[in-house]
Amino acid sequence: MSYCESSGFFYHRSQGSLQEIFLLIGDTLRKKMVNKVNYSPVFSILVDEVTDISVKCQMVVFIQYLDDFGSPVVNFLESRDVLSNSVSADSATLHQVLKDCIKDINGSKLCGLVTDGASTMTGKKNGLAARIKKEHRTVVSVHCICHRLALACTDSNKDCKFVADTSDILRYLWEFFEDSPKRTATLVRVQMEMAKCNEQLPKTSRISIVHKVKKACSTRWLSFNAAVQGCYDDFPAIMQCLSLLEKDVVATGLLKKMKNVRFVTSIFILKEILPILAKLSKTFQAGTINYACIQPCIQEAKDALRDSSLTEKVKTAIVKETKGNERLGFLELTPTEAQLKEATGKMAKYVEALRNNLDERFDEAAPLLAAFSVFDPYLLPDKIEPAFKHYGDEKIDDLGSHFLAGDEEAKNELSAEWMSYKYHILRLKKNVLSSQEKKTTDVVLKILMNLRNPSDKGYIFPRLSHMAAIILSLLVSNAWPERGASAVKRIKTRLRSTLKDNMLSGLLQVSINGPPVKEATELINKCVDNWYKAKPRRKLKGLAKDKVVTIAPAEVMETADTGVQADFNENDEEEMGRVRTKMSHILKLLHLTGFQDDADYDSEEDDNESEDSDEFDYDNVTL
Repeated sequence: MSYCESSGFFYHRSQGSLQEIFLLIGDTLRKKMVNKVNYSPVFSILVDEVTDISVKCQMVVFIQYLDDFGSPVVNFLESRDVLSNSVSADSATLHQVLKDCIKDINGSKLCGLVTDGASTMTGKKNGLAARIKKEHRTVVSVHCICHRLALACTDSNKDCKFVADTSDILRYLWEFFEDSPKRTATLVRVQMEMAKCNEQLPKTSRISIVHKVKKACSTRWLSFNAAVQGCYDDFPAIMQCLSLLEKDVVATGLLKKMKNVRFVTSIFILKEILPILAKLSKTFQAGTINYACIQPCIQEAKDALRDSSLTEKVKTAIVKETKGNERLGFLELTPTEAQLKEATGKMAKYVEALRNNLDERFDEAAPLLAAFSVFDPYLLPDKIEPAFKHYGDEKIDDLGSHFLAGDEEAKNELSAEWMSYKYHILRLKKNVLSSQEKKTTDVVLKILMNLRNPSDKGYIFPRLSHMAAIILSLLVSNAWPERGASAVKRIKTRLRSTLKDNMLSGLLQVSINGPPVKEATELINKCVDNWYKAKPRRKLKGLAKDKVVTIAPAEVMETADTGVQADFNENDEEEMGRVRTKMSHILKLLHLTGFQDDADYDSEEDDNESEDSDEFDYDNVTL
């Protein structure tokens, strides 16, 4: 049952009607978002593929645009079944599906495409990005920086054998406990005993003490760091548990691999290095990071890895915690000077491999990164310095060559605007940006977007403002489609595996773009009204808004045993009399004979009658 606010009536609502209302809500959210995108000066697309529970290849599309204040906004656009009209998920199919997704958006404003770097997406000749560039020449193809960071870490792990060995041992350890409730229960008891607790503790206290072994997975960006941190925190309990399970062959093998100086030093090394990479990964996964933030974040991580105090910190921690009365003293593993020197060498090699792979993976887009960094205020020299006059000219020329190719007049206008805007950046650097700790380039770009003429509201620096809009709207992380893939698996479950594609897309709109529940009343009422007006609906009689009957809670009714005869009161007798009168009247109208008009229904007389008297005389009935 649905209530329509405009008509004031309740209407019959089936499961199909509820689905129609959800589709209307999703369509309303999408249209509202598309209107904002078309009003934005530029937008970029974020694409990823995911296989759902029904083994369908879904393309999840997000879009980033600028709002009225020049701030970037990311929204879910649509999800499509890639193989609904094709037999192969190649670049041509992906291109057609993407064109269908943005057919109601002004495609000339497309400035960027962000993907995970797969060959079908970034192929130089026939990839999705190459096909889009044939239609929109200035589109910038971006390989997700989160995937680049993961690849850089994976390459470093291959260069340093001890990292790969540690990862394998942690994965075997997770499988050992994950596959057996008995082993997990043993680990829990050991953790409780080592914390000097017992089974009678409140649940909240147990949660803070008992921890599961984390899984180290190469395809999960932060899982390796979580597995190392968990192993370090629960190392005494894990070793004690493996000792109790000595009859198990796997437990004996794991105990042999883990109870040695090399593994312990590897855990200490990774415990200090991986948080730096995890912090960088979380920064890259932020909602609206752009190109201006990449190089500073990478440089910060490289400087932290190169910090000389890091090696000394690891060495001191190993020596301290392996003493007899310390946390790992029971292992009786006292590292020698040679072993400490070996650990220091492993750490230096791993740090160097990380730094080299970060440079290699992120130098692919060096020209574009260098050109966008022209808006960084801290790189601008002071006005009295000789370099100020020609600062940024080459980078502005690179931007003009890419986005304004073939238009020499526009390039000249861009260079002239830059000569003037440098003085604005200099003033912002002194007065505004002194209190800004991070994202100073974003502040400069947003201020540039808001510099307008009071008379016609036009941009004071139109060419530079267009470049600023591109930088702000060009998202460089594919984290949003990854979240969309998680939403697909959360909505389309095993029990809802037959969910249709349009319904899935509508539910994703509600889940990702929808307002909070407390703020959704207006949207829901509007969509229900539109659902009612779409075609005639069946009203439920007597259920107008002002005639809604409030039903009191049902009272408990005492019932008698079926073997006990119920007593009729006077009202029941009157009702039975009226029924007998109506039956007699009906029999007369139908001219049916063979019935006694004055039939006696008294129970005592019925008991005295024979069975034959109750039978109907079919031979004497006349019509």
